[in-house]
Amino acid sequence: MKIHVKHFIHHIENERQLSPNTLEAYTRDLRDMVDFFESKGLNDIEEVKTQDMQTFIQHLDALGKSASTQSRVLATLRTFFDYLQDNKIVEHNQAKKLKRPKFEKKLPEIMTENEVERLLAEPSDHSPIGLRDKAMLELLYSTGLRVSELISINLEDINLNLGYIRCRSGNSVRVVPIGKTTAEALDRYLKIGREKICRRGVICDESAFVNNAGQRLTRQGFWKLIKKYTDQAGIKKTITPHTLRHSFAVHMIESGVELKAVKEMLGHSDLTSTQLYTAVKQDMANSARKNTKKS
Repeated sequence: MKIHVKHFIHHIENERQLSPNTLEAYTRDLRDMVDFFESKGLNDIEEVKTQDMQTFIQHLDALGKSASTQSRVLATLRTFFDYLQDNKIVEHNQAKKLKRPKFEKKLPEIMTENEVERLLAEPSDHSPIGLRDKAMLELLYSTGLRVSELISINLEDINLNLGYIRCRSGNSVRVVPIGKTTAEALDRYLKIGREKICRRGVICDESAFVNNAGQRLTRQGFWKLIKKYTDQAGIKKTITPHTLRHSFAVHMIESGVELKAVKEMLGHSDLTSTQLYTAVKQDMANSARKNTKKS
């Protein structure tokens, strides 16, 4: 069974242009599948039936895995067994009959505009790292970038004269306009903050946002700085980089920006993902009405 997984991973690594995170998810999901089946005495992939896979999904649920994780694993199984069928390793794709886990989609938490202002005011204007953090937070909130897109920005991707940045998601590249406040924060960081970091005897790479070692800031590093400034600002909500993306989208819709325009800014492939934010807006409006009635 493991050899088939190995060949499949090699196949998608060469045939599809997947991000490292997606490839890692495929590998992890299938490794967990193999471990589970082998613990049940299933060592031959041809012996695996739909019910066995359904039991595996139920096992993930019992472990407390989220419904979104279960859905991803289900999609992985279907893709894997499609590959096995195409290569005549199995006669039928037993994963096609799997039932998708039912779950209630939780609406994302949104920051108020006041909370955003408090968060953006926290980084110091008098230190290189503070200037970097200010620029990153301004850029994240004003454009709705994903954190992976933010940390992947290189110096050559920033054009302050024309007011845009290029950002990458997987194999796609899109141009994102930036406003005056964000451009000014970026300009100060690049001319003062980044220059000071790179003058400390540090050889900086091409990354726009670097750490004290001159290397690209990591996702983990950015998560830590978000938590630090959230705590400093006295914000009680759990704020993640994606919270700023969600907040950007809802605030845009609230200000009257059309859904299709928000879709383009977020880099969504279809409008379905973007429509979630209209539900968030409505939910916030309903909550506001309830609070008004109580008072």
